[in-house]
Amino acid sequence: MKKIKIVLYGNGSGAEMWRLKDPSKYMAKSGKFDIKMPKGDMTWEDLMWADIIVVQGLVDKLRISMIYAAQQEYGKKLVVEFDDYFRVEKDSPFKMIHNIHKAPEMIQVTMRIADMVVTTTEYLAEKFRKLNNNVKVCPNLMDMERWDLPTLPNDSNEIRIFWAGSMTHLNDFKEAVWALKKILNKYDNVKLITMGDPRIKDYFEGYNVECMLGVDGDHYQKRLHGVRFDIGIAPLRDTAFNRCKSYIKPLEYGICKAPCVASDVEPYRHFEEGTVLLAKNKEDWYEHLKRLIENESYRKELGKKMYKYVKREFNLERKIGIFIEAYASLV
Repeated sequence: MKKIKIVLYGNGSGAEMWRLKDPSKYMAKSGKFDIKMPKGDMTWEDLMWADIIVVQGLVDKLRISMIYAAQQEYGKKLVVEFDDYFRVEKDSPFKMIHNIHKAPEMIQVTMRIADMVVTTTEYLAEKFRKLNNNVKVCPNLMDMERWDLPTLPNDSNEIRIFWAGSMTHLNDFKEAVWALKKILNKYDNVKLITMGDPRIKDYFEGYNVECMLGVDGDHYQKRLHGVRFDIGIAPLRDTAFNRCKSYIKPLEYGICKAPCVASDVEPYRHFEEGTVLLAKNKEDWYEHLKRLIENESYRKELGKKMYKYVKREFNLERKIGIFIEAYASLV
């Protein structure tokens, strides 16, 4: 059987790993696909080689024109792979660069001409179906070869609360600041550890807090398993952009056998009951954290339950058929 040739053009973010790099590994192993992910610039030679061209958040007019010509003149299939809403919040650090490149407009152009749009959740898919009738949901799944690593135990006397996120999530993190301060005031043996945004330290002067710099995607998993944390948190504001996000944070904590407290917003409402603790307000944040801190057996039981759930329901290798079926449907 002739293999389907796919060329992938990522956006260089963590989404490239989740959405393209890891799924393509198992798609290639199926024997049905020949997949290329060029490190350099887009070339006409690669476009002509491929049956399917996949792009992530492409806004460059010249490259869009090249792909459109390949699609219209040579019958190449175009897939737009996008895991966020294309309109960022007004306070986003990327707002200016989005405006300069007219990113929302250009992304919508590529979605309209695409043969298929692939995204992460049904909620986001409904947004994109206004632009394209052929939208497939391929959820974020974990490559266990990358993620399921030995987790270093916390052998200190501290209970460690952990958050990881980029500098775009500072305002989201603020959702949990009141409860975290109250917890840190109440318990001398609790420490907050964050990774990714050193500015968080400014909100906790005098508290038991450690702020680490982030690492690149290829080293993040090892760093995560070495933090030795007991509780993970996923604060998120209820905004139009955030409702379109996916549920990665609880998965990352769960694969480390740690329970997660998350904001009660759209991305986190679809986990199996009893796996993720949802906080509707600052009082909920405090009560959930308090219970996890004071009840060690409950904390560890919930962490183990989340680990088993992630391994069962979010294993990329076992569920790669979702991606295979979506891409194979084009040819």
